[in-house]
Amino acid sequence: MATQCWNHAQENVGSDVNYELTHCMIRLVKRRGSRIRNDLLKYVRAEVQSAFSFRKNTKYMKRNAKRAQDLIANKSFHYKKPKHQEGYCENPVISSILTAIWFKDAKSAGVIYEKHFDPISINLLTFILTLVHFGISEWTTGQFKSKVFSETDIASTFEAFYTDLKRWHNLNPTVTTNRRKKLFTRARKLLGAVSPDEPAPMLVGEVEEKARQELEAHTGETDSEPEAGLSTDSDDE
Repeated sequence: MATQCWNHAQENVGSDVNYELTHCMIRLVKRRGSRIRNDLLKYVRAEVQSAFSFRKNTKYMKRNAKRAQDLIANKSFHYKKPKHQEGYCENPVISSILTAIWFKDAKSAGVIYEKHFDPISINLLTFILTLVHFGISEWTTGQFKSKVFSETDIASTFEAFYTDLKRWHNLNPTVTTNRRKKLFTRARKLLGAVSPDEPAPMLVGEVEEKARQELEAHTGETDSEPEAGLSTDSDDE
């Protein structure tokens, strides 16, 4: 799985230089993998349960099971309207998971490495769909049953979604790229992040307090009414 993701990443970069994924690098990724997976699944499970209204009460077992099985059978869960398969890759759960994991706060990867998330890459979108698919599969019995999220078990699912998303993108690259940019923009707005080249309110905190104090020292009827002891610019005097 690590090798497949690495190859896809290099493919997206489009560089003529191919970097080798060494055994040492793979071991490093695998050592960190367990902790990272647990952190991811914590958010995914919560978002999946909420998005598809799975309930832990045993009286909802049949409904839970049917819903999970239907969503997985034709992989319709990522549609905006799963039942009618309308709105390809527009289900709100995608944006929710993206925000919860990669745009949680100002220290999140999506903020620090903003240029790598605008637009949201096919690789990341594939990974999110794979996570959601996994989260739904934990409800197929009607009750939540925790599973082990391993690279070996999800590899074929990842590849299937990646192939579909590449085909989807190639149907109309301009529109699909704009949709992926919109995912990024929405995640930033939900976080409250603002890019450096966008105007942002500056009269906040200490700056606002200083402005308030200055106003209290003036009547507003003259050009300048300095408080006693404060110096003023006198270049014209």
